[in-house]
Amino acid sequence: MVRAKSSEAPIEPLFTVDQVGEMVGLARDAIYRAIARGELEAFKPCGRLRVTKSGVREWLERTRVRPTSPIDLIPRGNPTVPERPKPDYSFRERVRRRREARVP
Repeated sequence: MVRAKSSEAPIEPLFTVDQVGEMVGLARDAIYRAIARGELEAFKPCGRLRVTKSGVREWLERTRVRPTSPIDLIPRGNPTVPERPKPDYSFRERVRRRREARVP
């Protein structure tokens, strides 16, 4: 660790986006998106994005999953889209009915 002044706390080493991706097992695009959304704190010294290890730890801790039951992990269907009722006749029958409906 590098010390800026004797009275200040040590400065943490900074990691590149690629290094952070390797640390957590994600693609660099996922890390860039997390930074853009404000989920992962980043610094930009000399125009280069850098992240601290403690920032990565905090980000991972905030994204920890604590389900109340295993069922909570299973995504449910989209509640805004109602299920279409399934017809009790075949595809061939539906096509025949559509054709008959078009003929005057």
